[in-house]
Amino acid sequence: MSSGMSEGPYLTHVVQTTMPLPNGPSLATTVFRPAGEHTAPTVLLRTPYGRAQQYPEGIFWASHGYNAVVQDTRSSTSYFHEADDGAETVAWIERQSWFDGRLALTGSSYLGFAALAIASRRPDIVTALATRIYSSDRTSAWYPGGALSLDLTLTWSAQQEATGQPARWPVAGSLNPEMPAIPDEVFTHLPLGEADVALTGEPLPFYRERLHHGPDDPHWKPLDFSSVLETSAIPTLLIDGWFDYHRTYMYQDFERLGRSGAPRRWVIGPWTHSTLDPDVVARETLAWFDRYVRGTDSTQHAIDTTAAEAALLLTPGGELIESKTWPPSTAALVLRPSPDRSLTTGDDMKTTLPREQTLSFTYDPTDPTPAVGLSAFGDLNAAGARDNSNLEARDDVVVFTTDPLDTDLVCVGQVDATLDITSTNAYSDLFVRICDVTPDGRSLNVIHGFVRRVEAAGERQDVHIDLGPIGHRFARGHRVRLQISGGAHPFYDRNLGTGQSWLTGTTVQPCTHHLHLGPVTGTSVTIPVVNPVTAF
Repeated sequence: MSSGMSEGPYLTHVVQTTMPLPNGPSLATTVFRPAGEHTAPTVLLRTPYGRAQQYPEGIFWASHGYNAVVQDTRSSTSYFHEADDGAETVAWIERQSWFDGRLALTGSSYLGFAALAIASRRPDIVTALATRIYSSDRTSAWYPGGALSLDLTLTWSAQQEATGQPARWPVAGSLNPEMPAIPDEVFTHLPLGEADVALTGEPLPFYRERLHHGPDDPHWKPLDFSSVLETSAIPTLLIDGWFDYHRTYMYQDFERLGRSGAPRRWVIGPWTHSTLDPDVVARETLAWFDRYVRGTDSTQHAIDTTAAEAALLLTPGGELIESKTWPPSTAALVLRPSPDRSLTTGDDMKTTLPREQTLSFTYDPTDPTPAVGLSAFGDLNAAGARDNSNLEARDDVVVFTTDPLDTDLVCVGQVDATLDITSTNAYSDLFVRICDVTPDGRSLNVIHGFVRRVEAAGERQDVHIDLGPIGHRFARGHRVRLQISGGAHPFYDRNLGTGQSWLTGTTVQPCTHHLHLGPVTGTSVTIPVVNPVTAF
């Protein structure tokens, strides 16, 4: 939030202190207070990255009339402690003379997780919540679609835990200035359970814990705070990016809030995990806390409590669409792929394709389909809308494309795909993507979905894939493209095709997918559009 956090009318008083835990270490804590204010509402941020990084935000809140408590967590991997430690921190705040009884929680990424952990223990004291680029279930992003998020898990573990030999890594293309990019041969190392040693020369406990426990392991249950949003009445603001790896999961949180009846707002724009617009974040979060914590703005005027539930800054240009209630009124655009690689509404298919036909492609784990436009940490050289043309030229990727659009096509809402498919391997993945094809031939990724399957080999099935929310304007003259493949490595770990474990698997087996196409098959993608479907 730093560049968006301009100071307001208050001067700031800063106190450095420590907060002892009953059965643990003392946590370094910095308190920012509005000078001259005896009591005020309090904003709490708990961070594993060193609290100095959050000082600009602490100053921002104090300069706008809030106390701000910025606290170090035990470590960058102390996620199992955050609910208890956060509850102790709240109890400490309640004992302070400057606390007026109103508490707001906020933060990005891990800080957002820490805020949700506190809300899970002390919803009675939380007046408002504003989280960014992290969902309520800590493990959803670790195991997207049932796979292992290899890029996220190995990269994060190396960043946070490695004390080995980083000089062994290349220096180009780093995710941050202090850590070089992980070589492809590490991501393809077998067994995967030893890739950490191949990278750093030492085992990384955080990484191995991810591989030892799968997505359905009860080990992770204490980190699932989705019930907080499902049942609480805490007014909650969610901010995310269309190219953040939490996009689908934060949208699910937004839907949970709709079921709880709590005041909610969802803001999403053309950003990655590391490129949120700080001005948007500052403006939205301040307005949310002024509305639901103070109840008045800085001039003591009552604040409108009927803000739109969703503010979508559409890709590619950031055009703003606000929806007073969600979902907005849309029409379902159902597109069907054809063997000639066209993508139509299906009416033409009834005459040009009187009988069902099959299109096949093979996923080979020894040459895994690469990820394009995907990076967990938002590497500016990798994440976001990227040209998929080289990817789509591969034999293991199939694409289906509409004719050029006659008018703009504005798509807002939930996208779902169904693949009527027969696979030769019981263990396989399916990756589905929507792309925007420009008049000059670039194919730019918009959204995607993924699923890992364990099915009977050779059994025909309708496979349903959640592509999450979309907010995109396909301009006149552009084309809509459906892209299908068997993976996106290393964003998702490659499926070895053998059912062996992440820890010990060393053998591989390819999989051929037979996609059934035709007017009576289930293969289709459904996209919600806000303007009439007359673009074809």
